[in-house]
Formats: sequence, structure tokens, C-alpha cells
Amino acid sequence: EQFSEALRLDSGFAAARQNLGVTYQRSGDNDKALQELQKAVADNPGFLTAHVELANLHLRLGDTQKALESARQAIATDANSAMAHNVLGLCWFRLGDYDMALAALERAVALDEQWAEAHSNLGFILMVRGEPARALKQLDRASELDPELSDPYWFRGDIFMSQGEAGQAIRNYERYLELDPNARIASEVRTRIDLLRPTAKSRRP
Repeated sequence: EQFSEALRLDSGFAAARQNLGVTYQRSGDNDKALQELQKAVADNPGFLTAHVELANLHLRLGDTQKALESARQAIATDANSAMAHNVLGLCWFRLGDYDMALAALERAVALDEQWAEAHSNLGFILMVRGEPARALKQLDRASELDPELSDPYWFRGDIFMSQGEAGQAIRNYERYLELDPNARIASEVRTRIDLLRPTAKSRRP
């Protein structure tokens, strides 16, 4: 309500539009979120976080080309923004250009070494590129920075499963489910755990 009141008093209040857009996203009203975020960047073309939020929303809605446009606008606004390079990397991943995704995410980590999510995303891209050792290093760093971030455990589980390390995979998958029990892929992860248990048991001394 406070964001709506701010807009009533000043329809060009871009920050209020962004906050309202984020609020709509959290409530699941993506159409209104998109409308407010688009107005925010129209009101203030140099509003970095609004461009980033708009790029993330486009990705969530499956419109990768529009997400890429918003990410590029964010970079144009601030070429030294870790947030902007992070979402740019996610766009390139969706488009299947893993080299560009890697470059963008490496830049994001370089700009903010303390940002766990960027390390996690970089670890994911390295995993997809078939570089498990480098991926694990980034994922471990992400968990060191933020032990409550769930994605690194999911990604590590996938890596250990691919390497035949059933016990390690199960431990990471279980931790992932502890942190995010209602995740979109929760059912799939539980199935993987069930499939891995016989192998893990057979390898116990």
C-alpha cells in the first residue's frame, strides 16, 4: 500500500514502481509486476536495479531475448555492476552460449567476490561445461559465504552423482531438500536419492 500511495502522489517515482513490481512478483502477479517494472525503467532509464529486476522477470516468464535486452541495459547503466553481469550470464545460458555465460559470470564474481549467488551460478555453468573440479570450487565457496543457499547443494549432488559418488550425492541432495523442501524439483531430487541409496549402501565398508 505504501508503494501505491507513493505512486499516487508522484507517478514518476521510479523506485516506488520497482518496489511495487517486486511485490507483485512475490505475490505471483507477473503481469502487474512486468507493467510496473517497465514503467520504472521508462521513468528512469538509468535505474540499474529496475533493469536487473526486469531481466530476471523476463527470464522467469521465458522471454530470454527481452531478458537479454534488459541485462544489456543494466550493463550500459553500470558496467561494474555484479548484478548486471550475473543476470547477463543467466541470459546467455538460456540462449545456449556457455562461453558468453561463463565470461559474464566470471566478471560478476570478480566484481563482488562475497556474493554467494554469483559463485553458485558460476559453478553451475562450469558444471554444464564439463569442468567439475572448477565447478566444485565455486560451489564450495558459495556455501562458505552463505550456508543457507540451497542451489549449491543441488549442483554438487548432480556432480557427485555423475562421478559415481553416491554417498556424497545423497548428502548434498538431502541438504538441498532441508533448505528448500518445496522446490520445483524437490520430487525429482527425492527420486534421485531413492535411486542412489542401494549404491551407497553397497559401498559401505
